[in-house]
Amino acid sequence: MRVSVETTEGLQRRMTVEVPAERVNGEVESRIKRVARTVRIDGFRPGKVPVKLVKKQFGLSIRQEVLGELIDATLREAFKQENIVPAGMPSVESVNDEDGKDFSYAALFEVYPEIAVGDLSALSVTRTIAEVGDADIDAMLEKLRSQQSEWAEVKRKSKKGDRMVIDYEGKMEDGADFPGNKRENAQLVLGGGNLGDDFEKNLVGAKANEALSFDVTFPADFRIEEMAGKTAHFEVTVKQVLGEKLPELDDNFATSLGIEEGGIDALKAQVRENMERELGQKLRGMLKDSVMNALLAANQVDLPAAMVEQEATRLQQQMIEQLKSSAQGAIPELPTSLFEEQAARRVRLGLLLGEIIKANGITADEAKVRALIEGFAESYEDPQEVVDMYYQHREMLDQVEALAMEDQVVDMIVGQCNVAEEASSFDAVMNPTKNKD
Repeated sequence: MRVSVETTEGLQRRMTVEVPAERVNGEVESRIKRVARTVRIDGFRPGKVPVKLVKKQFGLSIRQEVLGELIDATLREAFKQENIVPAGMPSVESVNDEDGKDFSYAALFEVYPEIAVGDLSALSVTRTIAEVGDADIDAMLEKLRSQQSEWAEVKRKSKKGDRMVIDYEGKMEDGADFPGNKRENAQLVLGGGNLGDDFEKNLVGAKANEALSFDVTFPADFRIEEMAGKTAHFEVTVKQVLGEKLPELDDNFATSLGIEEGGIDALKAQVRENMERELGQKLRGMLKDSVMNALLAANQVDLPAAMVEQEATRLQQQMIEQLKSSAQGAIPELPTSLFEEQAARRVRLGLLLGEIIKANGITADEAKVRALIEGFAESYEDPQEVVDMYYQHREMLDQVEALAMEDQVVDMIVGQCNVAEEASSFDAVMNPTKNKD
């Protein structure tokens, strides 16, 4: 078997493989004889069908079958012979099968790029520092109280945070109706913005059984184009005003949340522990993102298109499965192009991390793997059952070991590079979108 490899463009290679005609013909003849022993043809007993007749009737299809198997086999042989590991599945073209000549074909494929990771000590990353303070604990307890609150009808004027039940009808300036202009027994919490801030501000200070009349101008970027920037007149009847009744922050409240011993102090301790764990995970993730961004910025890598396409397809399928489990209606079309940028980032990082792991002889730390698995398992009813499942399934364990090695790479880089600390708060870290707004 003769093999030649040429570079076509970038990471793409073209490999030509020539298989001696004797090997091909020998495989075909052997297959025809095997078929002759089992094939059934009218007029002949099983196993007595002449080889010439089998060759005449089935020779072409048998040859095509053999050639397909030979391509698979010789491709593997050729890659091993040339010491090549292809990045993605090769595509076969230019198949040449002429009588009296050696069988040949060409395979197009990509190779992995040569990666030289730059000086890790030259990287600069940011480590965000934050703590859970007493005020954060108090805010979380208030949130828990609000989740356990009850609503009771009040006689006073409404204020922000009250729940209201109203009937309303709106008309445009020309008296025309518009989508959603009329509702009965509509419920809203003042300040929630469900019916728009301009609408709700007119309800502050109202009492039950009161009739209101006011105008609302829709914003210029309103979602319904024909209403954008226009004014509507509303007639509103307030049917109920309900105030929020929060439970007392005492031992009974702690018991209602499943605290069996220790009362309110035990609840506060548990809340703090949970918040500190969540904050630690978020800060760790932010540090990891900073390291990965710095690593990407400092190292350019040529990417095999096949690997990016494969990762984009995987992300696409992942998103489709998520939508299937949550979507009520039809799932929108999701072309792989939507995921190419994310896929390229993941492939580039995977190649860089793989090179760092190989160059430094990093193996998964067993204690770190165990800690990760136990972290995944702790939210389940039977954590030990989940832990055992991970250790019983090699594929699941491999995924966790890969995560552990990523963490080890992050620790190694942080230990070598320039780290700038940035002070923040629990709320800013855990609710970046809210604080950004």
